[in-house]
Amino acid sequence: MKTTREMAEVMLAFDRGEPIDCKPSFWIADADWQPVVVSDGDQPLWDWSTCDYRVAHRPHEVNWDEVGPAVNHFATDADGAVFGYRKLPRLFDDTWGSGGGTLSHPSGFFPSFKPGNIPFRESLISRPGHEDGDKE
Repeated sequence: MKTTREMAEVMLAFDRGEPIDCKPSFWIADADWQPVVVSDGDQPLWDWSTCDYRVAHRPHEVNWDEVGPAVNHFATDADGAVFGYRKLPRLFDDTWGSGGGTLSHPSGFFPSFKPGNIPFRESLISRPGHEDGDKE
C-alpha cells in the first residue's frame, strides 16, 4: 500500500496528463502492470485498497544526433544520478560502470536528453549500433 503522499503524487501526475499504470494487488499476486484507460475528461475510479497505481515507466530519451561520439550510452544509478558512457557499462549492485569514459549529469551537457522514470536497473539506453558494445 502506498502512503498518502505517494497516492497523491500518482493522482497529480494523472491530472498533469502523464500516463498511469494499474496492477491488481489484492486478488492476483503476479499481475502485470496495465495502462489506465479513461475517456477524455473522465477520471479513473481510484481503488487503492485492491489496486496499485504508478506513473507509467518511460525510458530516457535523447537525440543522438546532438550527442558527440564520446558518449554512446546513458544509465541511472540507484541514487538517481544519470551518467553518460563511452563504453557499454555494466551494472554493479547500485551503480553502472564501464571502466572509463564516464560523463556525469548529461542533461547539463546535452539539452536533448530527457530523463525517464524507469527503474535504474532497466535505465540503460544506447546509441543505435552500440547496443552490444562499442565500435571503434
